[in-house]
Amino acid sequence: MKSLNQALREWLLERRGRGMVLAKKLNCSKQYISEISKMETGLSLAKWDEIQWAMLEVEGNERGVKG
Repeated sequence: MKSLNQALREWLLERRGRGMVLAKKLNCSKQYISEISKMETGLSLAKWDEIQWAMLEVEGNERGVKG
């Protein structure tokens, strides 16, 4: 089973610029997103839920859907 951090890393690598957009949506630094994806910092399930929603919004925006 994939770790949450690994799932985020793979998602970020699918498309260039996602880290910056995700950080903006979450109102945090790009470095924080990078640290999570590289397993340099822990991640609570509550924070993961917040990140997942932001990821869905980013994907929607990539497809041209307003979110």
